[in-house]
Amino acid sequence: MTEARITLHPKMHHPKSIQLVETHWGYILSSQRATAGGSAMSEAAMRFFGIVLVMTAYAIWLVPAGLIPGEPLQLKAGLAVILALGGATLYFLSSRALVQETQVDTTSREIRLARRVRDKKTRVTRRIPFSSVQSAYVRRDEGKPAELHLRLGAQETVHLVSGLERELNLVHGRFCRDLKSPAERMEMRLSVAAPTPVRAVRLRQAGQR
Repeated sequence: MTEARITLHPKMHHPKSIQLVETHWGYILSSQRATAGGSAMSEAAMRFFGIVLVMTAYAIWLVPAGLIPGEPLQLKAGLAVILALGGATLYFLSSRALVQETQVDTTSREIRLARRVRDKKTRVTRRIPFSSVQSAYVRRDEGKPAELHLRLGAQETVHLVSGLERELNLVHGRFCRDLKSPAERMEMRLSVAAPTPVRAVRLRQAGQR
């Protein structure tokens, strides 16, 4: 029996929609709003201001000493160092991962929390085996996007993805099925496929009480 697959169409969905990407080992969940360009714009802005600050640090040395009160050499050096460090920090942060994604690996039976960087590579920050998950649930807060959470041991919870409630309910159903062991899934399939026993009905004969 073929399992139902969730197909999301990002271009036709709300900005708070979820992006689900099928892979050969499972699927990847992420917020459509984060992947639709907001993160790319933030990275571009950080890179731009980082470069501007570094160029300003060099430009300070071109300012005539007579225009700077006090000790011009010390002031120039101090400003140059601050601007250069600030620019380098912004540029470095722009190359770091800004988009969080959840990789559900049904082959290795683990959940990977990862960050995606500008060049489309990912950096895994945490691995959670399926066996460590106690339950999964959708958290609903009025006025905010719904959230899919995992409940682990010792009252620990992990946020996986945010989005529209109707989509998260679909993802939650599929995710709960994937968490089951192969034996549990086979047992569930057999129980669904098994014919329902027909109860014998004793007909009351006419005139019989």
